[in-house]
Amino acid sequence: MQITPGIYPDLSNEDYHADQTAISSSGMQTFLSSPARFAWQRTNPHLVKRTVPMIEGGIAHTAILEPQFFADRYLVADDEYYDEKAGTWKPFDNKRGNKWKKEFMVEAEMQGKAPLLRNECDVYFEMREMVIKHPIARKILAEAKYEQSFFAMDEEHGVMIKSRPDIWCGDLIVDYKTTACDPNDTEAWAREMAKHKYYIQGFFHAKALALATGQEITGVGYIVQEKNPPYFVEFIEPDYLWHEEGKKIYDGVMTEIAKFLADGKCPVPLPGKLPLTYPAQCIIDAQGRHFNHLIGREVFPQHIGA
Repeated sequence: MQITPGIYPDLSNEDYHADQTAISSSGMQTFLSSPARFAWQRTNPHLVKRTVPMIEGGIAHTAILEPQFFADRYLVADDEYYDEKAGTWKPFDNKRGNKWKKEFMVEAEMQGKAPLLRNECDVYFEMREMVIKHPIARKILAEAKYEQSFFAMDEEHGVMIKSRPDIWCGDLIVDYKTTACDPNDTEAWAREMAKHKYYIQGFFHAKALALATGQEITGVGYIVQEKNPPYFVEFIEPDYLWHEEGKKIYDGVMTEIAKFLADGKCPVPLPGKLPLTYPAQCIIDAQGRHFNHLIGREVFPQHIGA
């Protein structure tokens, strides 16, 4: 399939990631941390393995954002198996149970689905229930478009970019994130933003959508949910300073990527990996002046109506 600039509402996740004509947010961040790894991944995409957090994130995204596709992607087994010889139900913590589990995994592979045990599946749908109970998150999910693919030419840098944000809601982009910290702890979430470079990803999504649609994206927000019970949820919308920091890093990295694509020479690691000055300042801001979940509550209505 030949990809050209535009919006692809029905492009599968697999086809999106298989495309090598455009640079994604994760590709740009790989280049930021290791240009050599970026070069290797472009020539060996079939060898790039999905990590456990990526797999778990995929399950959570399907359960919460696209539950109608859950049965198409996952084969769910009960937590116990029936031992015909003993005539009772038993857990999978014995040799016979392990044998049954292997057979189940083979069956899932034959159906082209990922295997899940019932207790694992139930966790993700408990998390979904908590998301639905949150008033802002519920409003977003009711009015948004999910998992659409955007391809655009960044003329300034001469590079094709692509984006697949979790949620597109008018002039607002929203990503669903899970975290080990309390979503209401803004300082902890600021550290998560800096560590995982979510603010760079946010700017990248906004840039790609603006170029692909011709529409200005005025906000990037996050539905943040803790991974462990009670699975609390918060909607957080960082202010413009995070956006500006993301833009600075985007411009610096894309300039280097453009050079690499033009001459094929793998550059040395970027000096200092581009300093993250503003997030560091934000982390020590005791009052969360530039970063507070209340920002989301105040700003959000202007995006999709009160």
